[in-house]
Amino acid sequence: MGGLAGGCEPIAIVGMACRFPGANGIAVFWRMLESSRNAVQEGVPGSGIGRIGALFSEDARQIGACRFGAYLDDLEQIDAAHFRISPVEAHLLDPQLRLLLETNWRALEDAGIDPDLLKDSRTGVHAGISNNDCRG
Repeated sequence: MGGLAGGCEPIAIVGMACRFPGANGIAVFWRMLESSRNAVQEGVPGSGIGRIGALFSEDARQIGACRFGAYLDDLEQIDAAHFRISPVEAHLLDPQLRLLLETNWRALEDAGIDPDLLKDSRTGVHAGISNNDCRG
């Protein structure tokens, strides 16, 4: 089993973080899985207002198209100063980028790593992002 370069190099996962609907961290997510709790809910949450309304102009179509969903809370929250981002820029950032910044930072904290020590090192940060807006 070789990698892209033909060799087999060990990989260490030293820190993890996540943000899922109903679970803002790994421990909460794990408890949610253990208890078979489902984060899917019926109805249009506050975070979906506007986005769904832009896709479907009629209330009946909105309800039918996006009746169920699993939504993240507090998408507009970011510690702009911590990431050296102006408040205006932070307000305009794509929510996925806000989540990426926050979650990657939490993964470093989980690993007990000082980010300044990573400068000029052979370190990779891998992230996965997915979205699914209702489209009829």
